[in-house]
Amino acid sequence: MLESWSRVSSIFADYSNIFEEIFVIILAKKQDDKNYEKKWVPIYDNIFVFPIYSRSHLLSLFWLLKSIWGLKKKVDIITVQDPFEAGFLALLVAKLLGLKIQIQVHTDFLSPHYKKISPLNRARVWLAKLVLKRADCIRVVSSQLKKEIVLKIKLKTTPTVLPIFVDIEKNKSFTPTTNLKEQYPQFEKIILMASRFSKEKNFPLAISAFEKVLATYPKAGLIIVGSGPERNKIEELIIKKQLGQSVVLLGWTNDLVSYYKTTDLFLVTSDYEGFGMTIVEALASGLPVVSTPVGIAFVAGAKITKPTSENISLTVIESLSQAPLGVLNKNAFCLDKAEYLERYKESFLVCN
Repeated sequence: MLESWSRVSSIFADYSNIFEEIFVIILAKKQDDKNYEKKWVPIYDNIFVFPIYSRSHLLSLFWLLKSIWGLKKKVDIITVQDPFEAGFLALLVAKLLGLKIQIQVHTDFLSPHYKKISPLNRARVWLAKLVLKRADCIRVVSSQLKKEIVLKIKLKTTPTVLPIFVDIEKNKSFTPTTNLKEQYPQFEKIILMASRFSKEKNFPLAISAFEKVLATYPKAGLIIVGSGPERNKIEELIIKKQLGQSVVLLGWTNDLVSYYKTTDLFLVTSDYEGFGMTIVEALASGLPVVSTPVGIAFVAGAKITKPTSENISLTVIESLSQAPLGVLNKNAFCLDKAEYLERYKESFLVCN
């Protein structure tokens, strides 16, 4: 958020054109090496960021209240992404200050798999229900997510559906600056994965399925792009299965579209997804996608497979043999940036 080159910073540059002023509060458990002070930092003429670093939710609440109370200009609405710890803190602040609150839901927390990840996630489901029941307006990223929430939680408002914006035309016309096939000429077929290394992405399932793919395509390669807490476990699994010559782990990149353009297949093995932006990006780039039945995969145009290593490997082998182009269902993603920003702004206006 505080780096001008980052994707999230560029998104807020677009938001700066549709709102009078935006004040962004960042909650983080630990501070990086930049040593940001607890004060409002301008990143654009009308966007200001307040970094809060605290391991204590009570201290975070204090700084939230202090930062918003200290604003000299009137705040019309508070918005928060996902209805968990930050959502609860934001709700408390909104009620204490008499402000409207919008909750944005990007995670399918009602999936049965979500609870299984950890006891903390089970508590988060309870917390999310409490927060959403009290929200003045709610924005979700898919119709499926809206359906689940409306069915299982008694709300006082009807959620607005607005997917995450993907610049489809830009992805289609993009000229690659990196070529993975040239970098890894030993692979005759390249399967790409790109996501945070976390439990719900189920990389062990992907690696198990890829083992079976190698029986048909012994010179295939699996390239996994990302970072996160599960990376060491994934590396250990690759070593244990003796797949070091066939599986490559790469750090995150800002040039992901080049990767989409220079591989053969995109694979998603997640247990749950609220949306699944990489699915849309890959298809928009012409890369076929094989996915477990999660998030936006149903309507985007991905080839859906059952979440077993056998089914995934068979679907991957079939797709590699047919070598189809990825085709995005544009009926679900027909908004250009101007239309999207207008709808994004409207998602707040329903709170008034």
